[in-house]
Amino acid sequence: MDGAEKGDDVLAAIVKYKQSHTAEQTEQAVHSWFDGYDEMLTAALQENHDMTELRSVNMSNGNELCQQSQDYQQCQNRQMAELRGSRTDQTQMIKNTALIMRIQRSFMNVRSGLFMNNLHYSWFKIRGSVNGDEM
Repeated sequence: MDGAEKGDDVLAAIVKYKQSHTAEQTEQAVHSWFDGYDEMLTAALQENHDMTELRSVNMSNGNELCQQSQDYQQCQNRQMAELRGSRTDQTQMIKNTALIMRIQRSFMNVRSGLFMNNLHYSWFKIRGSVNGDEM
């Protein structure tokens, strides 16, 4: 997933592979390629989801504790720590989102090319969210 998007190169390799292999071997090769990147996609989606949920819970708990406390300095320190943590999470979420979009775009390009080459795989579904919604 580094460098230029390589969906066309992947598709060309699949078409070339198809010429000298059985339909089952071709499907297995495509499935192996797909599974590797689908795992990366799932992990990035899950990490973004988990960070969002955790940040929400932390902010809620922090606000509740500050309302119960009479220590203004402690509240201010906690809020500053939450802001620093939020910035760190945001940086990672931006990286994850870029990876997510890149994998999804590659999957769409390859799937489209597979259809044009009469290769239809019902399992080739592109995740759009953590719970497996398809694109």
